[in-house]
Amino acid sequence: MGKTTIGDLRERLGFQESVKTDDGYHGSVIKWNDVCTVWASVEPISSREYFAAHQIKVDITHRVKIRSRSEIDEKMRTIWGETILLVETIIDDGVWMEILCREEKPQ
Repeated sequence: MGKTTIGDLRERLGFQESVKTDDGYHGSVIKWNDVCTVWASVEPISSREYFAAHQIKVDITHRVKIRSRSEIDEKMRTIWGETILLVETIIDDGVWMEILCREEKPQ
């Protein structure tokens, strides 16, 4: 991981975990519960455009750096302003976490 300092953490991010709940009709729905809000550094890594199912699609990935937190894992997502980032990989050295994320497409 590159050198990160507290001064680099300028963005506010909220981490959420998914919880499956009963929908009352013998099915279930996924709800997102807040876990924590942290200061972070967020930088875009890559963007690619491709054609699938007769539509142009775009994948955008980001690198998020925060101080290590034990409650954060790969099943979570984070909210950055109006953007939802799905956590894909976490690298934790015990002091800093580098989290690789993919933007979720609006439904």
